[in-house]
Amino acid sequence: FSSGAIFLFSANVFAAAAVLGVDLGTEFIKAALVKPGIPLEIVLTKDSRRKETSAVAFKPSKSGPKSGQFPERLYGADAMALAARYPGDVYPNLKTLLGLPIDNAAIKEYASRHPALQLKAHATRNTAAFKSGAFTPEEDAWMVEELLAMELQKCAEERRSYGRRWFVADSSPTFNARFMFWPAVGTELWAVIHLNYLIMDDMVSQFIESKEAQKISATAEEFKAHGRAMAKIGKEAERVRHVLSANQNTQASFEGLYEDVDFKYKVTRAEFETMAEGHAERIGAVINDAIKMSGLDPNELASVILHGGATRTPFAAVFGAGFRAAELSPSFRVKEIRISEGPMYASGLKRANSKKPQRQRLWTASSPLGGVPKEMTFNDQEDFALTFYQQVGSEDRETASLVTKNLTATVAAMKEKFPSCIESEIVFKLGVKLSAENGEVQVARAAVECEAEVTVTERLVDGVKNLFGFGGKKDQQPLNGDSEKRLGARAPTEETKEVKKRQIVSIPVETELEKAGVPGLPKAELTKAKDRLIAFAASDKARLQREEALNQLEEYTYKIRDLLESESFIASSTQKERTALAEKASEIGDWLNEDGAEATKEALKAKLKILQDIVVPVQTRIEEAEKRPAKITSLRDVLKQTGDYIDGIHKQIAEHEEWQATASAASASESATTSATSETSAGEFDGLEDDDAAQATKKGGKAEKEPAGSVPPLFSKEELKELETLRKSTEDWLKDMEEKQGKLAETADPVLLVKDLTDKTRKLDKVRMDLTLKAVRNFDTKAKKASKNGKKKVKSKKSGDAEEPTGGERFTPEQMEELLKKVKEMEEKQKFGKETADKEADQKGAGAKPGHDEL
Repeated sequence: FSSGAIFLFSANVFAAAAVLGVDLGTEFIKAALVKPGIPLEIVLTKDSRRKETSAVAFKPSKSGPKSGQFPERLYGADAMALAARYPGDVYPNLKTLLGLPIDNAAIKEYASRHPALQLKAHATRNTAAFKSGAFTPEEDAWMVEELLAMELQKCAEERRSYGRRWFVADSSPTFNARFMFWPAVGTELWAVIHLNYLIMDDMVSQFIESKEAQKISATAEEFKAHGRAMAKIGKEAERVRHVLSANQNTQASFEGLYEDVDFKYKVTRAEFETMAEGHAERIGAVINDAIKMSGLDPNELASVILHGGATRTPFAAVFGAGFRAAELSPSFRVKEIRISEGPMYASGLKRANSKKPQRQRLWTASSPLGGVPKEMTFNDQEDFALTFYQQVGSEDRETASLVTKNLTATVAAMKEKFPSCIESEIVFKLGVKLSAENGEVQVARAAVECEAEVTVTERLVDGVKNLFGFGGKKDQQPLNGDSEKRLGARAPTEETKEVKKRQIVSIPVETELEKAGVPGLPKAELTKAKDRLIAFAASDKARLQREEALNQLEEYTYKIRDLLESESFIASSTQKERTALAEKASEIGDWLNEDGAEATKEALKAKLKILQDIVVPVQTRIEEAEKRPAKITSLRDVLKQTGDYIDGIHKQIAEHEEWQATASAASASESATTSATSETSAGEFDGLEDDDAAQATKKGGKAEKEPAGSVPPLFSKEELKELETLRKSTEDWLKDMEEKQGKLAETADPVLLVKDLTDKTRKLDKVRMDLTLKAVRNFDTKAKKASKNGKKKVKSKKSGDAEEPTGGERFTPEQMEELLKKVKEMEEKQKFGKETADKEADQKGAGAKPGHDEL
């Protein structure tokens, strides 16, 4: 498997962040998603696969390339499906080409395996770039980095909508997120590609030896230069290798493989293993190198786990990326993941321009990245240059060069500032380390140093304490200076003296570190590449919208054919409308077959609106006729309930007024009788009767039934006026609209609409509910006041004199239960009516804007 690249993307979201770990391999790309509330999981592709082929393709337009326009992009398996048809526009296995010059052996082999690709050298970097026939000749070649950026962008876009639960605020193709690159240790995935190449070479060999190929005098060189033939066998070689991993033999058939010659290929697992013997030997070398780097003895190993690449466990890297991403994101609480990375190759520095060439190894292949800086001492007092290298096999490959900018001037300044410096002892010290992020060399320190005699000011007490090792100035600081000031204490004058000491002094040196190898893109070219990717993404979005508009229009033309034969549509439309609709549908259908396929989104939507302007009114008549009876019945029921409700309240008001009049007359009569009795009867035992007995007369035993009207009504007459007025106006409106609707023909637009009926019903329910809730709030307020007043009376009066609040201050439990039941029924009815109206609106909107044509 290839040196894998692991990318971590952390996207900002409004509620909670989600992170995505991506394993970009040479052959496949995999992703793992981490979100709050769910475990780490592999993200499936749109085809429900756990990994996607690492490939991108440009599908040429039927009308040919046009300036300023972009073709359709396809990814993964969809891209590889076009390899045989458009071999010059499909780009698989690109990762191995990153950073390599155009004359590299890997680039040349890639070009030989994909002869249809138009390989070009980038003008600035001299790396691989590709021209595509899907663009105009004036379009710049696409860099490998741009093509891989498309794959990563597509990967992130698909995971955004994964499960419809991951929202990403940033839709830019340049990811403003955490990014890490880890080269995976182990067998290179390039070996897997070589296994495919072995099968391809065997296919070519068998084809050339076949009788049919010999008849046309085919040669291996001519066959390998044929782009379409190589694309076909390359696709089948991948399939054959997968089949042989589980079966003893397999075969592949080709129709018109080369010069219209058919070919049938057969291979067994034993034959494939014989072809791959040389590659199998490399695995042992890799394992031995890993053991050697780790410092372990093979006898200490209990097991060896082979994962990644062509093995059966290819997801270890992407899971690691997901865990690492979760650790970096502030939205997750995970255990610390300690990562130990090495530079992969031994590295050091060289001095080729010095009198005596120097070569010093600074780091081994297993040295940790981001470790303690390596410090080196140089006796040079003039500006010089260094070169850093990596040892790859027996070859030293330069990675960076360092040049001192002002070493000569700094040494002169050192001599001038510190004359006591011995010239031979002036040294240049350089500290370098490997970056923890990418393993590149970083300068940690660069300075000129020497031991010089300097004058320092020292207190006598400090000198004595330093002599005996009791500390310095910090030990002499007062513990509480403020308290001494408050006490008025004054510190004695301290005696100081100037002494000369020899100390190490240093002056920084300016250095310039320049990376070797492939130069980076200039800022202008980088901006241009980003803008081109953004424009490509905008083109994809516009293309999808245009295709959706085209599908909607095509679906609508088919739908019209069914509508013209529908009995309900015929009954609700006139002959003139049906004739006009049939003519427009036929006209637009012919237009679609001729010019419509290349029409713009705006033109397609305009054609769709022409048809909808005829169809929608007729469909509205049909829907209104179907739903109107039920809505009228519902409104009549609400009107009846409201009328009964109002009549019941009026009855309560009348009974309560009658009860109040009767109670007032009885109270006046009882008051006169009581006054006369008190004047004539004053017995010896008056006032000595039991208070409890008197109270029992009121409450105890069998309580007297409250007379009708003693309970006050829920509302006053003024509070009922709004509901009465609304009920009357609604009843009159319904009667008038029914008369108008009854006079209309079935083909006429209705005047009594379902929407209006629903609004009238909802408004009646709302006013009635508001009135009921107002009564409940009033009851709660009165009940609290009655409770407080009752407690005060019990405390201040005797039990015989304590009077219970009148019936007008509280409801009976039965009345309260009935009231709450009515409120609940009203709420449920209003909720149901709202949901029904929403569904009707959705159905109406769906009819006006038909969905995507899945055919």
